[in-house]
Amino acid sequence: MKISSLLENYEKYLAMPKNLNHVDLSDISTTPASIIPSIYFLNFSSLPPVFPSEYNARIHLKRILGIYEDSNLPENSIFFPFISEKIGGNEKNKARNLGKIDKRISNLFNKGYEQYGGINTFRYVLGEILSNVDQNSEANRIYIYSEMYSKRRYLDIGILDNGITIPGKYEQSRPEFADKDINPYEFENDCEAIYKAINGISTKEGFKRAMEGISSYEDIYLNDWIGYGLNTSINLITEGLGGSFLIASRGGICHLTKKEKKFIKAEGDNILNGTLVCIRFKRAKLKKDFMDYIVDHNPIKGPF
Repeated sequence: MKISSLLENYEKYLAMPKNLNHVDLSDISTTPASIIPSIYFLNFSSLPPVFPSEYNARIHLKRILGIYEDSNLPENSIFFPFISEKIGGNEKNKARNLGKIDKRISNLFNKGYEQYGGINTFRYVLGEILSNVDQNSEANRIYIYSEMYSKRRYLDIGILDNGITIPGKYEQSRPEFADKDINPYEFENDCEAIYKAINGISTKEGFKRAMEGISSYEDIYLNDWIGYGLNTSINLITEGLGGSFLIASRGGICHLTKKEKKFIKAEGDNILNGTLVCIRFKRAKLKKDFMDYIVDHNPIKGPF
């Protein structure tokens, strides 16, 4: 049986009717790439949900949402945690709330998640995503859901924040370089903004300082001023484990595998008021020296 890709799962959310007087969850997959944006839309719209008529699908979906329809569910039923946590407020509260989330993610190791890339890989990639949420998103809420498919030997994790989005962050930083020969935060569409983000065009102050006097993008890459965080995580998953990455932010969607780098433009009701990152870990462990290889790896190629 063919395994649906992260993009195919996300397309379930894209196909969900969004102009009704309710949120129709009948055909939504309970995979992270599908259910997280659907729940976010449900909360964002404040509309009532319509659940699947099929009993097992309805029960599973309600369990994810924390709505228990059947009090006689067996105690040994597999339950995958759904996290919806406020992260706003002052820096102290934000750090504490993100710390709580990190602790809950760490508890996943007790469920055998360390088999998917190794503990160090798992923690590095998840830590990098949470760091981006902390430093760049300006979000006040984060959603996390994971599901393990042990028979198929892979694990999906999704993280969505309700922040400014990747294109929105670039737009916020763009005026700082308005009078320069090259503005690193100019982009023609939201897909190009995501492409720049995964290739190290950072909005951190260190990168901005390095940009002074730069005359071309070739200078950025030749002088090694790009950020490696997200790029490294993507290559660890796709090149190292044969897994995949999905990033959706505002009107841009990017699906990354070892064989394919696909960018799709979302429009209308499918524009996401936040940023979703979904990661598919394959059940395998990376070699110890693979990190050194990844750091020296070429930037991710794309259509821009």
